[in-house]
Amino acid sequence: MAETKHERAGMIDTITLAALLHDIGKVVQRATGQRIPHSRLGADYIGNLGVSLPEKDKILECIMHHHHSEIESARLPENSPAYIIYEADNIAAGADRRGRDGEEEGIAGIYRPLEPVFNLINKAAGEGGSIYRYRLQALDDRKDSIYAGNYPTAKDIPATAAEYGSLLERFGAVMTGLDFSRDRVESLMELLEATTTFVPSSTLTGEVADISLYDHLKLTAAVACCMYLHFAERGVSGYKEHCFGPGREKARNEKYFMLVSGDLSGIQNFIYTISSKGALRSLRGRSFYLEMLLENIAGEMLRGLGLTMANLLYTGGGHFYLLAPGTDNAEKFLAAAENKINGWLLENFHTSLYLALARERCSATELTGQGEKSRNTGDIFKKLSSKLSLKKLSRYGKEQLKKLMDPDSSLNFSGEKERECAVCGTSSQKIARIEHFGEEMDLCGNCRAFMEFGGNLPDLGDRKNTRVLAVAEDSHGPGEIQTKLPSADGETLYATLAGMDEAENSIRQKGRIFRRIYSINRLITGNATATNIWMGNYAAAGKDGEGIADFKTLAEKSGGINRIAVLRADVDSLGAVFTGGFGKAADGAGYSTLSRYAALSRSLSLFFKGYINHICMKKLAQETPPFSLHAGETGGDAGERQLVISYSGGDDIFIVGSWDQVIEFAVDLRRCFKAFSCGSMTLSAGIGFFRPGFPVCQMAEITGGLEKAAKKMDGKDSIALFGMDAAARGGDFVKTARHLYKWEDFINGVCVEKFGGLNQWFNFNDEHRPGKIRASRAFVYKLLKLARENLDDRLSKGGGMPLARLAYTLARAEPESPDPHIMEVYRRARESIYRWYCGPEDCRQLITALSLIIYKHRKGDHHE
Repeated sequence: MAETKHERAGMIDTITLAALLHDIGKVVQRATGQRIPHSRLGADYIGNLGVSLPEKDKILECIMHHHHSEIESARLPENSPAYIIYEADNIAAGADRRGRDGEEEGIAGIYRPLEPVFNLINKAAGEGGSIYRYRLQALDDRKDSIYAGNYPTAKDIPATAAEYGSLLERFGAVMTGLDFSRDRVESLMELLEATTTFVPSSTLTGEVADISLYDHLKLTAAVACCMYLHFAERGVSGYKEHCFGPGREKARNEKYFMLVSGDLSGIQNFIYTISSKGALRSLRGRSFYLEMLLENIAGEMLRGLGLTMANLLYTGGGHFYLLAPGTDNAEKFLAAAENKINGWLLENFHTSLYLALARERCSATELTGQGEKSRNTGDIFKKLSSKLSLKKLSRYGKEQLKKLMDPDSSLNFSGEKERECAVCGTSSQKIARIEHFGEEMDLCGNCRAFMEFGGNLPDLGDRKNTRVLAVAEDSHGPGEIQTKLPSADGETLYATLAGMDEAENSIRQKGRIFRRIYSINRLITGNATATNIWMGNYAAAGKDGEGIADFKTLAEKSGGINRIAVLRADVDSLGAVFTGGFGKAADGAGYSTLSRYAALSRSLSLFFKGYINHICMKKLAQETPPFSLHAGETGGDAGERQLVISYSGGDDIFIVGSWDQVIEFAVDLRRCFKAFSCGSMTLSAGIGFFRPGFPVCQMAEITGGLEKAAKKMDGKDSIALFGMDAAARGGDFVKTARHLYKWEDFINGVCVEKFGGLNQWFNFNDEHRPGKIRASRAFVYKLLKLARENLDDRLSKGGGMPLARLAYTLARAEPESPDPHIMEVYRRARESIYRWYCGPEDCRQLITALSLIIYKHRKGDHHE
């Protein structure tokens, strides 16, 4: 008899819970040091915990029998889900690593710490070096008030039984309070993410300990659910034959799975093509909406497939990856959902946003990286990337294209013939006049919602705030902040800010119909159903501490001239890492498993959506002091930075702030990312400087051009500043970035040596500064002019200008003071500047340093 939809959903919950708990005995074993198989310890622990689990006996059966020797000797019915958990555990681990007599970790090795996946990236690139490790702690442990985040270290830091005991105590206390008759499996996932993110799944000496227990448990659940749904569609009820019996090897090569990749096109134009009115709130709101949109689409896909959040491998940067069953039903649903969602996007945003969905069926052998050379995990990602590219070349189906071409269709209807939105310029949506910061604006419903959400983002990430993001099937009352999202069937859902209690009570009392609830940067590990989204949402406060800062406020808080800076940056060659993989072990076995791809994706997401907030607050990697252009000056390093994160995803960062603090943040971001990735990955950046009223779209375009120039540097890992200049090349004028450097050259050569030296030697202000040489700003401009002429002469004529003019300029700056200390300062300054002029690269760095000096010592909004 076929299963009902309700029975199938119940089985998915049982399998997911069993998979998520199957290795909890490892934490018990390491906390207690007991020489008992962790499968038995885990079953006893969960069994005695007093937690209310649906199908508890089946779950304990799965925990107890997920090893070969145990399941072989047990007399389980052939339809026991324990067989699925057993095989899913092996597949998720990347290989059938456990022999009959070697399944358990020796007690001597169980305190080995977790290692980052970046170790293998270094090794694959031919760079051995140090082995890095993580400290054992909870993910949201914030005991250290100076540094934030768990950065890898090359120090030998074994985990301890006491540390494991602390994690187990927290897990048990929260787990006991969960009621799974009401709480979804996401509640358990939040708890496991908080407590097992830095727990190694395996500590066996012969294995690389770079997969966390959380990633392994989550992937085991994803694999197990796909296997179960594949069996269900084929009418298979005897799991033993395919998971443990003689048919297992054949099953390993069947297409049980489907890797699904989703990609949102049009992100750049959607975010940046707006007017300057309320620009910063609009930027943040639009970026936040894209995060919500992507998370919601992924959630709708999972819901329609009958899966849980365990099957969401990654979201960020406009992309998501799901692991789905390789079934015809799944294929049909995904194709229909893609079409419906794109129809909804057309109706609400015309052609500005488009969802491309690619699917690739694959086997367990391919997912574990053990397939033939032409078909392993890296090749599956390559195939998905190719399919996505093709999708973007032919976006819409016949009916959608027909509707686009019809001038009388709803897609081309102009609802407001005489008014358009002051932010996005649309006239196809209903326009309303609202007051924004004392100014009346005509806004469409979308832009109004984006601005309201943008202004409330800091509150969502506040740990003291209880508001969450709730996605409901019905519209809410007037006056509430809400925006529209698509469902998988093309209907409209509504996202709103709600109190946690309100959202929970609505679900349990069947009031409003909430599809899902999201918390922002808060692992709610209590009796709740919220799914956490890590998000870069740091924002400096506005005037008088109200709301968020606008462009004008950020410019006024700069150290010097009133300018803002925009930073755009992303990770270098990230696609090559995904397609190139993680290398191979000494025995030839591939390290490029789905487990490692999932671990790498989650690590990068955690850094660029979580740790980035701490970097804004000057809470950096261990023993990394915040970088400052004003080091040693009174008040120069005080307070949190005047920055606003507009967008931060896996492969794109857009941050606005006071010009000097954007530079400082960029340096800290690069240093922290280098520490976080163990030196295995780099990022390149562009920084543009603007007046507050400069058009946002042009800010984005100019800074994006600088970022591209940085990425064209040999080896990347570079930064470009200011703007692109026209330069003669082969009879034509081409745009080139004059202020383009490798990061280390910019930090040490430009900022520390030259900018720092000039500030140390000279006093460019009117007030008296003991121990410094008085110098006018005219002196700075003269040095800058001479440096530019000198460099241009070297580039065009092969030789520099005569140094007589430089000597004359420096002689005029010689102090009249008889103080020998001042004269020694002058001597060092003169010799250093001479030396810098004589070397082309030093001269180029001096030009950038002098440009920054001018910014630092100009006051107000002067234009030079």
